Amino acid sequence: MLVYPAGQSDPIRGDLIIRTVLRSDLTPIPQTVELQFRESAETLALKEGSVMRVGRQGAEFLIVKNSPGGDTGLVAGNQSIRGRAVVGLLASCAPIAQRTQRAIYRRGASLGEIYRACGAQVRIESEFTIDTFCCLKGMTPSFEVAKALQEEAGVLVYVDSRVAFRRLSELLKTTAVVTLNEDSTESVHSEFLEQHHVPFAFSTGVDGGFLSGRAEGGHGVMYRPRADVRILNNLGTALIMRRKLQSDFAPHVLAGMRVDIASKPMVVITAAHCEDGGADGGAGQQYTRLWLGELVK
Repeated sequence: MLVYPAGQSDPIRGDLIIRTVLRSDLTPIPQTVELQFRESAETLALKEGSVMRVGRQGAEFLIVKNSPGGDTGLVAGNQSIRGRAVVGLLASCAPIAQRTQRAIYRRGASLGEIYRACGAQVRIESEFTIDTFCCLKGMTPSFEVAKALQEEAGVLVYVDSRVAFRRLSELLKTTAVVTLNEDSTESVHSEFLEQHHVPFAFSTGVDGGFLSGRAEGGHGVMYRPRADVRILNNLGTALIMRRKLQSDFAPHVLAGMRVDIASKPMVVITAAHCEDGGADGGAGQQYTRLWLGELVK
């Protein structure tokens, strides 16, 4: 994967890149990148607070962490070559990961308006309206956005250099990008964790009576004030990880895409596209890891 520092038209030389991981997730910041490289004059521009472009879509990432990456095992003259490691967040969404310096309160605002109120410069396709959004001073907006997305049983996806809102049920209606047999994946299942993380939600109506979502024995209970039955049901709708797999390098497969396993539709929760450049003396390799989820209601 090519890496372009801010304001530069030429990518960093491949022999300086030790490892790149481009990660696609169903989160309020739908893409992140992790990069390890050898220290040199060419990589000095990759500092915290700067922007770099990575990957086939040329997405821009704000570097939020720059730390020592240890000894690369290589020597130049009498000096060992040190490595660095950086983490970048999708630049258009990154401000929502910062703790707020002021309270942000909106009623009847679209998701895009919420992002812009938090300092993000992003256009969100197929967005929805949030009845009430409140993020107090010192809180992190991304956590409150995640709650709003859950109440709509939806996620954000990043495809074709665009951020879009999609409901979980819509993801399963798309065409599968990959079809695999069961024996090509690793099964993951924990009813114990599912009972802890997928709640049974309830609220109270205007008459003081109880409202509840779909009840499921053994699941945790949560109270959501002033919620209707639709929201309560959405709070119990989630993608539960069922399969993991490692495949050949497939950068076109992104979080939110459908993958069929033995004719059973699943959704990519996380796609990590890894490229080990061999700059540390080892053999270079490229591969993709996918975490697949099943929709539960």
